[in-house]
Amino acid sequence: MLRLTTFRSRLIFYIFIISVFLATALSLSFWHTQNILLTEANQQLQRTSRLLDTYLATERSELERYAGIVRENLRMQEYMYVVTEINAEREPLDKLFLQQFGWLPIDNRILTNTKGEIISGNTNNTIIDPMTLNTKDGIKIHYVQTEDGVELVACSPVYYLKKLIGYVILTRTYDFEKLRELENITKGRVFVTNKDVIALSTIPSLIKKPLLPQEKNIPVMNDNYIVTQIKINNATNNNIRFYFGVSESRLLNNIKRFRQLLIFIITFGILGVLVLGLIFLRDFDKPIKQLLAITNEVADGKLPSVTKVTPRNEIDYLRNHFSNMIRSLQEKQTLISKAQTELEVLAITDTLTHLYNRRHLLEVFPKLQAQAQRDKAPLAAIIIDIDHFKNINDEHGHLAGDQCLVEFSALLRSHSRTNDYLFRLGGEEFLILTLGETTKGVHAVAEKIRKATEQTPVQYRNIHIRMTISCGICVEYPTDDKEQSLNSLLLHSDNALYTAKQTGRNKIVVHQHDDNQRKKFSP
Repeated sequence: MLRLTTFRSRLIFYIFIISVFLATALSLSFWHTQNILLTEANQQLQRTSRLLDTYLATERSELERYAGIVRENLRMQEYMYVVTEINAEREPLDKLFLQQFGWLPIDNRILTNTKGEIISGNTNNTIIDPMTLNTKDGIKIHYVQTEDGVELVACSPVYYLKKLIGYVILTRTYDFEKLRELENITKGRVFVTNKDVIALSTIPSLIKKPLLPQEKNIPVMNDNYIVTQIKINNATNNNIRFYFGVSESRLLNNIKRFRQLLIFIITFGILGVLVLGLIFLRDFDKPIKQLLAITNEVADGKLPSVTKVTPRNEIDYLRNHFSNMIRSLQEKQTLISKAQTELEVLAITDTLTHLYNRRHLLEVFPKLQAQAQRDKAPLAAIIIDIDHFKNINDEHGHLAGDQCLVEFSALLRSHSRTNDYLFRLGGEEFLILTLGETTKGVHAVAEKIRKATEQTPVQYRNIHIRMTISCGICVEYPTDDKEQSLNSLLLHSDNALYTAKQTGRNKIVVHQHDDNQRKKFSP
């Protein structure tokens, strides 16, 4: 049995016991924090991959909708019929497409006859293959690798007088810059494979390297990326796959720094306790118990508030160092929370105009739809399109166009109400979504915005750029089906916008319901 005959030996023994406890508590805290970091990293990887999946699905849905808009245009059908059946000049067809659909946010477009011969658009036919044109009724959408990168292709058959006369092909390109943009948002890496071989990446050394679906890691020089596959279930080409990865070394470096910090704290704590115990024998009991209580809370994953004291001895200095350490950890937690908040804001807002984006529309609409059903109130949508915006870009440059979009977004915020939701759908198209308003009230809001836009020129480099807008309004009561309600509301307001643009622009058109519905919306 160990016998401690002197108080000094007892003190050394007690200091040893305390030091072991301190080291054990902080080691457990490190182990616990390490597990939290690893778990959070994996959860963040899955959350970000789901965000990318939603982003890719949204782009596929948008491109499919654009292809449907083009093929349903009667003038396009007539012009394509004249070109394919009568061999007329193709130039009018090009002009018509640019005039009618120059606003579409696409990278390439091709019009072909039934044989796959290009009659308008980009002469690069690498995106035209039997799989692309193998559709007679619906719109086929898939990915295909080209010289520019990976193309998202939407192919729609065009009929005239119930006869197949050709195809409309619209694409969006995923290239180096597109991947870089996604990576800046997600703080990770995006990889695109074709037949299990990396076809597109911002790391040139990985191009043409194999990447099988069951693989979870990609070695890159002195680093390793943890990857997960992004599902693209509604795309028909199963050869193209998207992956998202995060750097394992970055996570390990964070853990390493935290371990070094804990080693320093353990060492400093042991020495501090020894010095304080030897010099201030009478005063060591109470402060040591306080420090033990603090370390117990840290070991439990808590970060208590430790106030600093006026230093009188080494124990007071040790207490202040603990205060600095905990404050530093609290600041790190604040920075992490702030970064997470900024990432969430970036995911739901448009970077140029700072209005909500289409992704947030899909998130907020179910809440508005549920509230509208509870209150038995209608939902109203105003789709706004800046007239002849392409002419502004062509005449004054894209920077002037961006300035017009920014100032118009500010005008929307200043003339809208607190319960209005403002979205940028893409390009120069905007959406105002509101709850519980009559058609008359919504029309008044749209008219106020229209007049303000017409009377407020944009000043760019000593040039006054005047703008007008066309508005399409729809007010209706939502159904139980969230997706159907949103699609109906957007479709009707978009049709009203199309009517406004076709009948002279700079005006507001309200979607007309049947008699029973019209009674509901009368003020």
